[in-house]
Amino acid sequence: MDRLVIIDYYLAAEGGHHEVYDYSIAREAVRRGKKVEVLSPSRQSGEKPAFLEECLDRRTRLRRLAEKMPFGISYVLKTALHTAEMRTIFRTRKFDEKTVVLFQTVDRLFPLSFCLATAFMKPRARVVVILRRGIRDHYESDSPFIARLKSAVHDPFMRLIHRWKNVVFCSDSNIITDELHRDGFDDAVTFPIPHLPPRQPLKKKGRKTIVGFWGGARFEKGFDLLPDIIEDVIKRSPKHVFKVHNYAHGVKYLHQSSSVVQVAQERMQTLKKKHPKNILIISRYLSDADYAKEMGSCDIVLIPYRRELYGGGTSGILAEGIAFGEWIVVPDKTWMSDQARRYGKISIFRKFDAASIADAVLRCTNGVQSASGKRLNAQISEWYYFHSQRRYVTLLESLSAGI
Repeated sequence: MDRLVIIDYYLAAEGGHHEVYDYSIAREAVRRGKKVEVLSPSRQSGEKPAFLEECLDRRTRLRRLAEKMPFGISYVLKTALHTAEMRTIFRTRKFDEKTVVLFQTVDRLFPLSFCLATAFMKPRARVVVILRRGIRDHYESDSPFIARLKSAVHDPFMRLIHRWKNVVFCSDSNIITDELHRDGFDDAVTFPIPHLPPRQPLKKKGRKTIVGFWGGARFEKGFDLLPDIIEDVIKRSPKHVFKVHNYAHGVKYLHQSSSVVQVAQERMQTLKKKHPKNILIISRYLSDADYAKEMGSCDIVLIPYRRELYGGGTSGILAEGIAFGEWIVVPDKTWMSDQARRYGKISIFRKFDAASIADAVLRCTNGVQSASGKRLNAQISEWYYFHSQRRYVTLLESLSAGI
């Protein structure tokens, strides 16, 4: 691999982990002497690295129009826009066999769009696609029927571009990689998460137990249950203090403007007035440094995600919580709960209701006071060894060599 091109439609200012992941991968590739380009939508702000090109999303009016259309029309418009954009990239960029084109995050439109974009051509570059949701996960819709319908439409195109277009599908989740293997994608590998915060010494327990909720007011992240969870925990243990990050990121997420989420935000403000010493609401964008500082101050990280919507996907918040040596509350039968095999401070809830999640939070309290420092340090060291931008770029190089 002499050249790395990262294409990420989700890379935007204040857009969660996309920016830090893409830039971490790019900087490691630059460090190794590779030519690097990051192609993103034109929504960045502030100082931009030299490898960033804001060449996507030029047809913003059409894209906004597509978002407002009924499902069928929106589907056709989005597919057409992605197809035109990718076709231009692959026809004008002069990729060769020593180029890796990395799609860091894709949606269910990708297989069809890529197939149409590369019609009557076979890309010479190795194309690596990172799936962050399982092949049959729900994605944008909370309807199982629509999820199955999308899979039925897109699976044949996924197989076609894998076989004939030099595309390899991978994931940063071993659960999704296993699913790919079962479906015949034998060359799929599990990538590491490419960024963790600088390692810190394990902190000592304070008088208060600080519980952090990060990732914004999002339906799939269980924000609508949060007021009930907090009220239940405080009622049973007033020493718990909650830090709630309810900022709405620049990327439009699933059900972000849902009425139940709006109601939960209003209830959170009411709850804060009732328990001013137990609740801190953070309603602003956090820089990387501020986010790491706030995250690192917690004893417990609360991740009350909806299992049926989050599927087998990874969580950057969980990865960072482990890096800081914190307790983490997660749903059962997910990639997050699967990490309990590698890290001892994970509390799992099996029912998605406020009482069960509050119980899981309270189960952490004794553990916060008596966690084994030596064993924990060994587990965190192993975590840092696996999840790094170095291992990520090394895997890209090995896939490039396999052309």
